[in-house]
Amino acid sequence: MDTKRVLIIEDEVDVSNILQNVLKLAQIESDIASSGKEALQKLQQTTFHGIILDLTLPDTHGKDLYHQIVAHHPELKGKVLFTSGYNLDEELERLLEESGNRFMQKPFQLMELKAVVAEIVNG
Repeated sequence: MDTKRVLIIEDEVDVSNILQNVLKLAQIESDIASSGKEALQKLQQTTFHGIILDLTLPDTHGKDLYHQIVAHHPELKGKVLFTSGYNLDEELERLLEESGNRFMQKPFQLMELKAVVAEIVNG
């Protein structure tokens, strides 16, 4: 079985560490980027099978970053799990419907998170 790799784009260190540990339990490797700029750099250097993308980043909004990512990496369309401590807004609901991506609100149910990410990288 090929090793799956996920890019975690999250500016809160505690959250990104929890995500990385949950993925490790699912035997999914991961890298962490704490900003949109860092995420785009990592995407140029490494192949990822999925992305966990926080909507609120210090240098960009997750929706804008998503559009930049799929413009350069169309294979990742539908392979993104958006996360936020806030509820969904109409714009994000439309994006989720159009793209086939998923959304999870913080705080996470860790077993559900593990299952959703496994679906994304294996689907």
